[in-house]
Amino acid sequence: MHFQLSEETEMLRAAVRVFAEKELAPFARERDERGVVERKVWEKMAGMGLTAIPLEEQYGGAGGNMLDYAIVLEELAAACPSSAAMLAAHTSFAVWPIRCHANLGRNGKFNSRLAALAEGGSLGGFAAPLNEDTLLAEPDALQGGYRLNGIAHRAINAGTADLVILFVRIHKEGAKQGRLTAFAIEKGRPGFHIIPGAAKIGLKGVSTGSLRFENCRVSAETDQLGRFGQGRAMAVSAAEIGNIGAAAQAVGVARGALSAAVDYSKTRKQFGKPITRQQGIAFKLADMLTQVEAARLLVYQAAWRMSNEMVCAREAAIARKISAQTAIAVTLEAVQLFGGYGYMKEYGVERMLRDAKCLESDFATGGMELASSSSILTGQTE
Repeated sequence: MHFQLSEETEMLRAAVRVFAEKELAPFARERDERGVVERKVWEKMAGMGLTAIPLEEQYGGAGGNMLDYAIVLEELAAACPSSAAMLAAHTSFAVWPIRCHANLGRNGKFNSRLAALAEGGSLGGFAAPLNEDTLLAEPDALQGGYRLNGIAHRAINAGTADLVILFVRIHKEGAKQGRLTAFAIEKGRPGFHIIPGAAKIGLKGVSTGSLRFENCRVSAETDQLGRFGQGRAMAVSAAEIGNIGAAAQAVGVARGALSAAVDYSKTRKQFGKPITRQQGIAFKLADMLTQVEAARLLVYQAAWRMSNEMVCAREAAIARKISAQTAIAVTLEAVQLFGGYGYMKEYGVERMLRDAKCLESDFATGGMELASSSSILTGQTE
């Protein structure tokens, strides 16, 4: 890949950094404590044109690429990881599946849904109970689709989303194993209820919960993404962009913690001089910077490959793994460097450590841990 970013991408980075520092950073602690990202924050991101970065302009997107998308998420996560995670779930798990798998052009309803998501008028959510049988889909002869009953756990953006992409395992008569199929379901549909989720240790501003369905009807014609049983392939595609998004967020969190540590070290004095002039502290900061830069290059490589329609499952998985480890290591070092202040909410680094740990988990990819150690070794997603 070329290591010189385009002028347009650099301008995008600069604009998003200013936005993040002005609009997101001052209230990041408050969002963490309240456990919610305000709708007005989403509207401001929409006004910036951030709600569909990698989507073509003809569908209402920004016409950017995956590298632009990764850079945007990094900048947002450096200021407010919860806001970045909300955008990542919307783009990776709602916008992208519709763009790649819906019958656009022939199905006007999906075109209008995608346009609303791209413009930010609608916020997308996601639920994928891939390995659970808590949600059942029965054929509905009257509607030409299915009736959903049961619960889908760990839905991202659950309480705030206007539309949710739901993966359902459908068992047809005579089949030993259900076939995974995806649907787009709007909030407020009869039989569709949201159950508030349990409190998380990190990314608290991202609304999570469970989705309960009681004879909720979905149509194979207007709600189903792709063909029956194609959900596994969709999940693989979503996992790749999801890994890139989670990796970019992890780099942003690590960079935010490093920046806080550097600023603090310049003002904290011991033995009559700033601690940055003490060799031990300087070594720590240099190590932290090295880890952030290395992780960022892995993210850029994966995003660049996806932008150029190259196989990227292995690269995305590696970037996700290393970036998550980097975020935890760097934020933990920042907490220790702050000393006793590192454990106080006022200084923010304890929140960054909690957010980093959450990004390491499968929460950051919607519960889809399809990019496992075997995919790193083989370059294929299970």
